[in-house]
Amino acid sequence: MRWFFVISALFSVIHGVTTEIEIDAKGYVLFCPCMGRFGNQLDQLLGVMNFARSLDRTLVLPYFIEYHHPDTELIPFERIFKPDSMKMFGRVITMNDFVKHVMPKVWPKDKRIALCWTPREAIYDKTLPHGCHPHEGNPFGPYWSKVGVNFVGNEYFGKLPGAYDLTYPGSRKAWMDKYPPAVHPVLAFPSAPAQFPSTAKVWDNQRYLKWSSRVVTAAKKFINESLPQPYVGVHLRNGADWKKACEHVDNHSNKPFFASAQCLGENHHLGKLTKEICMPSKATIINQIVDEVGRTGAKSVFVSSDSNHMLDDINEALKPYDVEAVKYPSEDIYVDLALLGRYHARRLISE
Repeated sequence: MRWFFVISALFSVIHGVTTEIEIDAKGYVLFCPCMGRFGNQLDQLLGVMNFARSLDRTLVLPYFIEYHHPDTELIPFERIFKPDSMKMFGRVITMNDFVKHVMPKVWPKDKRIALCWTPREAIYDKTLPHGCHPHEGNPFGPYWSKVGVNFVGNEYFGKLPGAYDLTYPGSRKAWMDKYPPAVHPVLAFPSAPAQFPSTAKVWDNQRYLKWSSRVVTAAKKFINESLPQPYVGVHLRNGADWKKACEHVDNHSNKPFFASAQCLGENHHLGKLTKEICMPSKATIINQIVDEVGRTGAKSVFVSSDSNHMLDDINEALKPYDVEAVKYPSEDIYVDLALLGRYHARRLISE
């Protein structure tokens, strides 16, 4: 019995040490990636990573937002990516750890201020004074409710030199002077303090995003069971919303459109955006897939889509190659992306 007591007590001590979270005296950056779906949310995160590191603050890894009408689901960062990999970039903490272990200690309820660019009119209640209105609408309201934050005031940073662009001369010092960590331990933003769409200077940050074990295990299992290698990965963005968006592409202009710079370079120095690039025809899709299968000697094709996977058309075209196109059996955009990002299982296993 005494041995049991000693072992139990020792376990409690060890457990207490391992779960203790050290408070960062240099402060925290907390934000909602409240613009768009997963791709846009990641785009915002890349910029905020630079923002937090430039201010030498710990970044609170956000929830990701899934829209399942009429509900909004908030997904912990660690369910999708490995937080430890982010630590190679800078100091980070998961939202759950922040809320449980840090927020009650450093951020009193009467000091929870929202930071936004400039005051704006409320959308739903026009009688309210202008402000950040961080709880207004979806996903803003559900997000901050999940975090457990009810903001009591507003701060506006739009007039700081460079605003959230801390590479601008004097910007970092202005932030440090106006929001010192001792007075403002948490900088909380209803929207991401980062340029959108992101610019090339932050794109390399994506290498710190490594899929969680759950995602990797599911992707490896599907590869082993259903994707003879090497395989070609295809993403077909062809839902009604994207079709409507591509109607606004001007074939006679070469202005960036959404994140088109990721394909054509900043200022489109690598090519010109056309409606055919934005929303390729069925013939273009089929021809490019067949060409890629022939070029790589692929033994299978993986197709991901937000609407029409075109499997019948693709498989008809692939019959002479004895190659089959397949999709993931359930809706899991993260596994889809993991599969699209790897031609060979050995690369997926290593990351």
